[in-house]
Amino acid sequence: MSWLIDGSNVLGRLRLPRESDAAKRELVTLLSRFARARRVKVACYFDGPEPASFGKNLGSVSVVFSGQRSADDLIVARVASGTSWTVVTSDQALAARVAGRRVTIVAPGAFAQELERLPSEGEGALPRTTGRRGSRTRKTATVFDVGTPTIIPSSETTTI
Repeated sequence: MSWLIDGSNVLGRLRLPRESDAAKRELVTLLSRFARARRVKVACYFDGPEPASFGKNLGSVSVVFSGQRSADDLIVARVASGTSWTVVTSDQALAARVAGRRVTIVAPGAFAQELERLPSEGEGALPRTTGRRGSRTRKTATVFDVGTPTIIPSSETTTI
């Protein structure tokens, strides 16, 4: 499952300035930790032109600036290209536009709580242990498992 993030919505929920390049970089860093911990791919969409010297990828996170189009238009186009997306947005109009696809809508507030629960940098490294026949396996603790039902208040999420 892949995650599509409405970056401006999440920045607002984290109380970070939506127009700040530094805040956008901070969000992308958090998303990279999330993607690594969850072993998922994340695409974060921001409205407007790409700032100078802003990376397009960080780990399993791709960063997309919408240029002249809206970030919502780009998210809708991406959703149309596949199934089983998780879209993080508080934009009801965007949620309505992707209503015909198999997507899960997660409110930025619920997603921000998951970001806050991530282990600190350094703590995020997954410990390795030796399994049978000398193979290396990873031990992890599940923080937020998309594969199992998770109760999120209905006021914060809609499954479409």
